[in-house]
Amino acid sequence: MKHFISRRQFLRTTSIGVSALLIGCDPGGTPEILDVGGSDVPPPADEGPWAWVRVSEDNNVFIAINKAEMGQGVSTGLAMIVAEELGVAWSKVSIVLEPERGVFHIPTTGRAGTAESTSVRNQYTELRTIGATARELLISAAANRWDVDPASLYVEQGQVMGGPDGAVLDFGELVNEAKSIPLPDEVILKDPSNFELIGTSPPPQGLESVVDGTRVFGIDAEVEGMVYAAIRHAPVRGGQITNLDALSIDGTGADALIEVPGGIAVVATSYWKANQVVQSLDAVFSAPEEGAAFNTEDYRAALAEAIEGTGVLEAYSEGDLEEALLNVETTVEASYEVPFLAHACMEPMTATAHAQEDSCEVWAPTQGASQLAKAVAVTLGLDLENVVVNRTFLGTGFGRKVETDYGVQAAVISKAVGKPVKLIWSREEDIKNDFYRPGFMCRLTGGVNSDGQLTAWHAVSAGESILNDRGIPLPLDPVSLDGLIKLDGFAFESLPYRIPNQLVAHAQIPSPLHCGFWRSVGNSQNAFFVESFIDEVALAADIDPLEFRLGLLSEAPRAKAVVERLKTEADWGNPVTPGSSQGMAFSNAYDSYFALAVEVTVEEGKIRVHRATGVVDCGQTIHPDLVRGQLEGGIIFGMGAGMLNAITVKDGVVEQSNFHNFPMPLMADAPDIAITHIVSEEDPGGVGELGVGPAAPAVANAVFVATGQRLRSLPLTLET
Repeated sequence: MKHFISRRQFLRTTSIGVSALLIGCDPGGTPEILDVGGSDVPPPADEGPWAWVRVSEDNNVFIAINKAEMGQGVSTGLAMIVAEELGVAWSKVSIVLEPERGVFHIPTTGRAGTAESTSVRNQYTELRTIGATARELLISAAANRWDVDPASLYVEQGQVMGGPDGAVLDFGELVNEAKSIPLPDEVILKDPSNFELIGTSPPPQGLESVVDGTRVFGIDAEVEGMVYAAIRHAPVRGGQITNLDALSIDGTGADALIEVPGGIAVVATSYWKANQVVQSLDAVFSAPEEGAAFNTEDYRAALAEAIEGTGVLEAYSEGDLEEALLNVETTVEASYEVPFLAHACMEPMTATAHAQEDSCEVWAPTQGASQLAKAVAVTLGLDLENVVVNRTFLGTGFGRKVETDYGVQAAVISKAVGKPVKLIWSREEDIKNDFYRPGFMCRLTGGVNSDGQLTAWHAVSAGESILNDRGIPLPLDPVSLDGLIKLDGFAFESLPYRIPNQLVAHAQIPSPLHCGFWRSVGNSQNAFFVESFIDEVALAADIDPLEFRLGLLSEAPRAKAVVERLKTEADWGNPVTPGSSQGMAFSNAYDSYFALAVEVTVEEGKIRVHRATGVVDCGQTIHPDLVRGQLEGGIIFGMGAGMLNAITVKDGVVEQSNFHNFPMPLMADAPDIAITHIVSEEDPGGVGELGVGPAAPAVANAVFVATGQRLRSLPLTLET
């Protein structure tokens, strides 16, 4: 894998005498041959065609990546899908990072942005088809030159093979002829059993730039003439500066003081100076009455009232719950709680913008380039076609960088000062002004019959809707329910556990905080609720919790196979760590299946996770090492949040501000992790968020085995 290139290099069909075959797709997702005539100007932003693969006369191949690279390896995985069908040597491939709409968009996916583990699973077939189309054009060009049947030819490592007397042709030798060949009506995709690249783990793209520090993240962006800005938000959401005219930066060395959405910003020739000055000002902000009255303790009381049935709406029902509960031998009830959580990305919110009279260019680590472009256009009163968002690498995202607030602020500041501006939020501003994972509560009731079978299931959850801030006021937010029931688009289905009588209800309890997408979204809380309760029901039925799950998964073969394999891989019932106790949890999310077992000790009130064993069926695995890395990271992320973190609010003000009171797990906290893949030729599922949900309940279940204490709220805290 080679270097990254710019979008103009990618689109250019003629560069220093080098010709190229450029393959894209039309607005319906059908492959097309593109001809931009050597122009640097890309096709119209929202009309198509869209460009994806460029095969150059010099035998190099360039593949466009339309999703945000934030360490999950999506730029490698998506490129591998195209390269597999094209039949090119991995060493000859370079990529270009592009927005997910406009020139580089596959409309058939139905979703823009990089979120909810959709990047591979929503584009897998379309990207394979584009790569295969380029392959067939090159084969046809070779067949014409040799005057042979195209069916007698094949590709290997960037060459068309099988010519007369063993002749071969490099791809680059065929691009001019390939451009004039009509597109095939359809292409035959490879049988997965013949994959040569997919399923292997070649070096991820740009790995060397991460190791040597040369990778350019959003915070590293440089623009000629750039100045720096630091922000200070109103302490209470919705507040505004009330004494701007009385504030002065004279004698501070700063250049400008500006009101921005949500607060004020200071501009200077360095970030350090700008932040020193903005934090030192005697700024007074208004505090909206509702926001200033908000306390998380009061919110918890509201959630507790709601899960008793106040204001809930039915989301899913099956069978006759009321009748079933009358005929069970044992009834189990428990309530669970999770707090608000910040994202705490390694790279805090940052964006660089250059706003001019009729245009704006932005350089940002964003998970939603198209959303950011639209927000900037609306805020500055520009035509959307005059806003360009250059997506950089992200120093993690976790869903926070789907939002547009920081990019809009940078654009507003740039317009005010008439210069390119790099805005950087301090860690304190980042944690205190997040789009938080909402706090939730859930009450679960289960009924077990005389055979130890779970025949009745009643779940009532309550929490904030993350769609409200986005102008989607649904009576039932499906994102909040994901993992408590299974989503199929916006429709609800049962979880894979076979329970004949079910009723799931939910109450949306608003809060004045910004709430948003957080890694694994609804599964982050609902996996904790469900998997903790399944263990409690198994105990009441006097059945081993892993065996109990196997019984519930009798009609879900892929899910059952994952849990069965975990029994072996984790040596269930015989922990490896001396003196440790085991706990497990399972998750079916993002079209994937994952089971996790942990080994835990508890000493002097401290929980330590020594070993974690996971088994995954994520369909066709594109790059096994990247899948393993995402699951390992998700497990540690989920354990850190579940054992360490909570956001609390008093009188409308977030009480946490930095890592001293919102800590991250350290290397010493990380367990030994072993991940096993179940080989599958099913279409790929998502893995970037899959490991998060099961982490906390697996630990909680192990703690119960170790201590007899059932921990039903996060972060996990032992009674002393």
